[in-house]
Amino acid sequence: DQRTTIRNPLSGTRLAILEVLAESGQLGLESKELQSRLQISRQLLSHHIKELHTTAMIEPAQHSKRAWRASPQGREQLIQSRALHDVPSV
Repeated sequence: DQRTTIRNPLSGTRLAILEVLAESGQLGLESKELQSRLQISRQLLSHHIKELHTTAMIEPAQHSKRAWRASPQGREQLIQSRALHDVPSV
């Protein structure tokens, strides 16, 4: 439902995680590399990874059980969030 997307656009740390994973391509990144790139705690990363995985924005990468990549749904959500953030205020 687009109303839910508009009310709850992807932002903050989750948006940053999804952007980094989308840039990493199909191979994805291990959690440790994500943590290093984003300079966030392991606990905070774990919380956001869990939420992104629950909402199907990310999926496990096939090469490692601790690696993640952006799902097709997550890539679409990223495009929509970017469009929402680029809309000028009235």
